[in-house]
Amino acid sequence: MASESTSIRVAVLSDGGTCTSLAGAAVNGGRASVLGTRELLKQYVPDAWNYADLYLPEKGSLDGMPSLIDSTDADLDRLESLAKGHFYLALKGYHRQVQLRGTDTLDYASGYLYLRLRELAFDGVVCITGAQLGPDDPGSDVPRNVRDAIFAATKLPPGVYCVFAGKILDPRKVTKVSSTCLSTFEQTDGRVVGCVDAKAGRLELIEAPTFVTESLAQESRDYEDALVITVSPFMTPAAVEGALRQSSSRGVIVQGYGLGGIPQRVLPSLAQHREKVVVLTTQCAVGGVNLSEYEVGRNAESVGALTAGCFSRSFTRVLLNYLLARFKSADQVRAAWQRELTAMAPERECAGSCAVREKALAGLC
Repeated sequence: MASESTSIRVAVLSDGGTCTSLAGAAVNGGRASVLGTRELLKQYVPDAWNYADLYLPEKGSLDGMPSLIDSTDADLDRLESLAKGHFYLALKGYHRQVQLRGTDTLDYASGYLYLRLRELAFDGVVCITGAQLGPDDPGSDVPRNVRDAIFAATKLPPGVYCVFAGKILDPRKVTKVSSTCLSTFEQTDGRVVGCVDAKAGRLELIEAPTFVTESLAQESRDYEDALVITVSPFMTPAAVEGALRQSSSRGVIVQGYGLGGIPQRVLPSLAQHREKVVVLTTQCAVGGVNLSEYEVGRNAESVGALTAGCFSRSFTRVLLNYLLARFKSADQVRAAWQRELTAMAPERECAGSCAVREKALAGLC
């Protein structure tokens, strides 16, 4: 291990999740998050200090979280507290940070942090990781993921990253594809930001996500959760029309088939509700959306539907809710959505990434 890494300060913030849990720790006998960061590292990742000069905020402190939770209980207030915690740590001089959390909401949390920290003009690095197995499980992925995240935090340029199973991933594209596999996260475009192996002292940065700090210069409103509609052969125009009328949200996410196609029978309802911002995503984990490929996609665009492009399903929801809270008119939200999308790779690069994905799965990381 290069000596320069151990002299770099890295703050490690824990939000709970499987990586801090022990079997049988819950009152009902289930697994529960009980390990503080220091206890976790000392007992299960004792070589963590070989990779950086670590700062471990204590629970209950100003820059630490008040309690550990199962990530299924994460909510907006929790995510905002985490964002402010990371920002506060940067003000204290810790510009390189790691967040330990549960995998069930890692994609949502990383997407929110990407947007919120960028808005706060955060100029540091946050590497988010977790584990599929508890630290007390045989063959646990806790040590590897924690080591890799700490090491990556000392090397990466400013931004928010997901670090998992040797892969460095873009929070706008990351998606969970398995409830059990150790390599559970992929990008929708089949690519990776980079690869990392802390024990070998190796980090390869392939394509860093854009992270330009900027304020939206808009007053934040109350958050509203966009209506989510999942298409199926059984959906009826009446059901879609009823859902659109009953929803108080100004945002609608339609999870379509394949490249984002939706049944043409629901287009009249979408056309009649132009006061709502409609974004089309896909039920597929990898491949993204390309509305220009098929007639049905182009027809959806003609009634005002927006494409999610390479954005993951979770980031699509995070971003739309985020923009709805900051802009009053639907046209302002649509324009802001397009700006975010333009900063990404073109749709064709996302949808046409099968060969890249196969290469990655063959051992790129």
